[in-house]
Amino acid sequence: MGCGALGLFIVAERRDTIDTLVAATGIASVTGFEFSNEHAHYYEAVWIVSYDCYGVDLFIPKRADIDPTLLALCAAFATPALPAEPAT
Repeated sequence: MGCGALGLFIVAERRDTIDTLVAATGIASVTGFEFSNEHAHYYEAVWIVSYDCYGVDLFIPKRADIDPTLLALCAAFATPALPAEPAT
């Protein structure tokens, strides 16, 4: 089965909260993601919304001006991302 449109890519900004991000993405629950990774400078969470591969990819920067409740939620659920493989 091929995929149609990939979905939304959203970057959290300084005024965003859990509620504003849930409203912007249309997801039912902020913790119902397929996976959540911690990268060096940001968190990433992905939700698969439908069987045709449509999803939401949310990026939350690790910055002092990001909602601390949102960062704490990310830290609680994220797993460390695998290191990138060296280019050959």
